[in-house]
Amino acid sequence: MIDGAYRARLLLIAALVAAWPLSLLADPGFGMRKRQMSLLVRRPALVRLANTTIGFKGVATDHEYQAVLGSLEATLETELVANERTLIKKPPEEAEWVLQVTVTGYGRPTNARRHKYSGTMSTTYVRWTGSLNVAYQVLDRHGRVHDADNVNHIYDREFNETTSNDTILNTIAQFGRSREAAPGTEEEVKQRLVKEVVLRIAANLGNTVQALDVRIAGGHERLNRAGDFLEERLWSRAIEELEKTLPFGRLQHEAFRQYALGLAYEALSYDSRSYEDQRTNLFKAQEFYDRAMEMNRDERYFVESVARTKESVARYRELDTMRKADTRRASPPPVSTPTPMPAPDQPSRAASDASDAPPAPPPPPAASARKALTAADIIKLHTAGTSAAQIQELIELSPAAYDCLDTDTVISLNQARVPVAVQNAMRKKCGLNPLPPAPQRRPFAGQPDLLREPVL
Repeated sequence: MIDGAYRARLLLIAALVAAWPLSLLADPGFGMRKRQMSLLVRRPALVRLANTTIGFKGVATDHEYQAVLGSLEATLETELVANERTLIKKPPEEAEWVLQVTVTGYGRPTNARRHKYSGTMSTTYVRWTGSLNVAYQVLDRHGRVHDADNVNHIYDREFNETTSNDTILNTIAQFGRSREAAPGTEEEVKQRLVKEVVLRIAANLGNTVQALDVRIAGGHERLNRAGDFLEERLWSRAIEELEKTLPFGRLQHEAFRQYALGLAYEALSYDSRSYEDQRTNLFKAQEFYDRAMEMNRDERYFVESVARTKESVARYRELDTMRKADTRRASPPPVSTPTPMPAPDQPSRAASDASDAPPAPPPPPAASARKALTAADIIKLHTAGTSAAQIQELIELSPAAYDCLDTDTVISLNQARVPVAVQNAMRKKCGLNPLPPAPQRRPFAGQPDLLREPVL
């Protein structure tokens, strides 16, 4: 029989365990219960289809494909104008932008039926198939191509056409089958092909929003609280909560705080209204995702997050390049001021000074004449014992043939233990911010392993 004192001690221990914050017992991560939220992903458009005019052109590479061309053009016009109300349709020769679509393949929809018998029940299935291939180009009024791609869709669906009069058996036969309504005619299948292709073209132009389920990091009190803000779509509150959180002592755990910051900035980018805010926040998200992947390479989901934002970051860079080119074309050429000629009996002061000055050193060879450096070249220089300062000088003066946001490149550089200073020189060449210093692990003398994370 348990005496009173022993029972009191057991109750005290149970109360202490119940009062102990669960966040201190769990490591930062995604946990057993994968907490998710819906992220409305919006990619930046390579063409500025807003507050402008647009014209449409459609052609088919074969006479048999003409049957789908008219429907494709009409659906595409309706979709783009509906997504961006500031677009005004004009004839192609008068519009600022022209969207040209070419039907390169069209498999006419066909259907086939099969019968399945089970006792007294007879079930009929109809299978519809068809395909559509379309190439598109977005051109400005000068005929320059700003975006182009090939889009294809294959329709292959089987539907239940049960002939049994038994309602229960009919319901069982349809269970697990596609809930999409069965098309009744070839024309209906054609419209579904056209609609899918149009949606993909609109998504490539950045005029649509795609809902994507993404994971929320947790396991620590502050991470869990930031996750609550993310679920409520309070992005700035989540960022504030995460920035108040001290870096975790272990890199594998700190990676999840960096990931959470990346997710918050990515969501903030998609909600931003101005181009500059969208660009700035997405670039910050990419940096946080990069740090998370570098700190914890065992978490494969970090790679997916980097890949998700990589294409959008590349598009922003292309937009920046286009804007700079537009600015150069719009600016007037510099006016050259003629140099006055010296009098015949007086030597030129510049010529006199030049004769007294020592000869100038030969100019360094142009950067375009140098060999472009790849990530493999930099790794080879490092393993050969070349100093970091010399490698940085080569990076600064040579064209870059590497992508600092490429997953394989990041992994190769870290496996070869290329110094952070060299990697930052590469990132500067690519227009990226430098990597932050790794958080220092603080000593926890006399503390149990359970409390080696910062208690906030």
